Amino acid sequence: MKVRSFRLTRQLNLILVCALSLFMSLAVLGFLRAQEPTQASPLRWVAMGDFGSGMQAQQKVADRLWETYQHTPYQFMLSLGDNIYPIGNIKKLASDRIETPYAPLWAKGVGFYPVLGNHDVIAGFGPAQMAYFKMPGRYYTFSKGQDPARVEFFALDTNTFHHDRQQQQWLRHALAESHARWKVVYAHHPVYSSGKHGSSKALSETLKPILEAAHVSLYLCGHDHDYERFQPVNHVEYIVSGGGGASLRQFDSPEPGSERRLSKHHFLLLSATAQSLTIEAIGVDGALLDSVILQ
Repeated sequence: MKVRSFRLTRQLNLILVCALSLFMSLAVLGFLRAQEPTQASPLRWVAMGDFGSGMQAQQKVADRLWETYQHTPYQFMLSLGDNIYPIGNIKKLASDRIETPYAPLWAKGVGFYPVLGNHDVIAGFGPAQMAYFKMPGRYYTFSKGQDPARVEFFALDTNTFHHDRQQQQWLRHALAESHARWKVVYAHHPVYSSGKHGSSKALSETLKPILEAAHVSLYLCGHDHDYERFQPVNHVEYIVSGGGGASLRQFDSPEPGSERRLSKHHFLLLSATAQSLTIEAIGVDGALLDSVILQ
């Protein structure tokens, strides 16, 4: 009996040692996993231009924005200008052109970061729009997300940029000071476009060199009522997104480097991580019209 008892005790001790060893191994593994950085959710936002028409097309885009938000939530919206048509009378037309179409998004706290288009300033309503949207200035910058996936945005007033030396110097300095992973510049007028208004020689001479020297990731604009994506020029992606609700226009002869052209109402859905910046053009029926991933 004493021999059996001794053997049983040895077996129990061995089981306890194995159990304790397994427990410690699992605990260490759990600790190590807890120390691993978690994969952060992408920063998501949308962008659209040339939308404040009051037409049925604007409401269709607004409806699709809301439907997209419900299954792919995004934090804020960039306006690429021409927020109000035919002139930017925000006091008279805000309810019809801004507040009603996007009411569900405003209720969810989706932020709104606009720039001024030519229709917004054509009759002197620029200051009134700036006050309504609480814009910090005609041009400004802000950042979203956390390092290493932080995105910094630079909003411009291209109604005056080509002759506004102060704004040009501000942009150079702001870009030089930025350490964001992604730098996104947006405004109303295109540098490159195959649409009705076409490419801008003035912006090609004044804005384009600044974007390229600062290694900007993406330049977004509207003005031409269509969608167009160009091949990157010196690593800068140029996209025209003017299909937010105004009447569509057809293209002229393609400009060199034009990769994708669509005369369709749409908006852009963008998402950024530390590794990539994804841009998707979404039609009013929810179809994916185009996409590109910047590495």
